[in-house]
Amino acid sequence: MVREAADRYIRNGFPVQIMPMDADVPEFLRGFRPDLIVTTPEGRIVVNVKTKGTARASENLEDLKKVVESHPGWRYQYYLDNRREDELVSAEQPVLTPDEIETRLQASQHLADIGLLDSALVVAWSSIEAVLWEASRSEGLSLPNQGAGPLVTALYTDGDLDREDYLALMQILKVRSQAAHGFHSEA
Repeated sequence: MVREAADRYIRNGFPVQIMPMDADVPEFLRGFRPDLIVTTPEGRIVVNVKTKGTARASENLEDLKKVVESHPGWRYQYYLDNRREDELVSAEQPVLTPDEIETRLQASQHLADIGLLDSALVVAWSSIEAVLWEASRSEGLSLPNQGAGPLVTALYTDGDLDREDYLALMQILKVRSQAAHGFHSEA
């Protein structure tokens, strides 16, 4: 899985260090074990890849994230492969049609009009995600059904979303997740 994550960056022309050793990383990263270090025009990205059965202590990942983000020009990214079954790799579920997307957007507007903003966001997000899935397929990205966060990240990594859109979508996704899981959203 680490190689698959690295290949996504390499296809875009970004240099990638795969599982770098302490001698190959800056002093502040020594003692950590990042899976990838990617060099982009915007800076460097430290990437950790988690696959089923290879979870690391979350405290170590949080420590790494804090260290990385405290250095200008560096950012941290967590790449999650939560495939539950091998068939998800090749499964391509149909996305909503344009008519279905329009119907959901209208339903979302109705929910917003009557004051159910969290519900409106959840319904609207299903349309947004359908468009994102279709975009990933039209760009030839072969992604298992991993969820919205990895989908948005993959589109950004592959250059299909600019940074501003990526950050906006990730913020919307955060609020949508809070609403969908029964928490007060931070709009």
